[in-house]
Amino acid sequence: MLSKSPWWAHPPTESNLKDSKPKNKNNMSESPKTPRGTMHPGIHNQLHVEEHGNDALNADLSKRFIRDTSQALDKTKDLLDKAIDARAAMDDLCDSWKVSWIDFQKTCDDRLRECRMTRSALEFEMRNMMTGFRDIRAFFLDEKHDRQVERLKEFIGLCERLKALKESGFLDTVADTILKLENA
Repeated sequence: MLSKSPWWAHPPTESNLKDSKPKNKNNMSESPKTPRGTMHPGIHNQLHVEEHGNDALNADLSKRFIRDTSQALDKTKDLLDKAIDARAAMDDLCDSWKVSWIDFQKTCDDRLRECRMTRSALEFEMRNMMTGFRDIRAFFLDEKHDRQVERLKEFIGLCERLKALKESGFLDTVADTILKLENA
């Protein structure tokens, strides 16, 4: 960066076009010697050295490099503008997506908490139901089951007889008689 650039890196001037050979013959950056009748390397349209001469060839090369450089700079500016626009679009998308992602995570956490509470409630209810079913099963398989069924039948029979006495009015008469005896 601190050393001067070689002769071929400078833009062409009138004096350069006339005197295109480097001043220092021992410099490693000097242009290569091209034998007459051969193709100059790096030329796309294959200019012959013998047709134009080395000075004209160097001037043509310099003009092409300048033209290609300006075209490359224009393309680079266009590409840079597109990259800046793409970056701005990605930043906007990231900002809006981040909010949506945070909302989604919060919603997921809330739904997960609700699912866990529902599962706990269902497990509690199932445990209670299973305990009741175990008690019923134990009742039916118990040795006292037959005796309990007989007692239940007797109780049902008693309730049916009381109902019949109530409908006939006998229970009302007995109740009135008891109240009269008690008051007398």
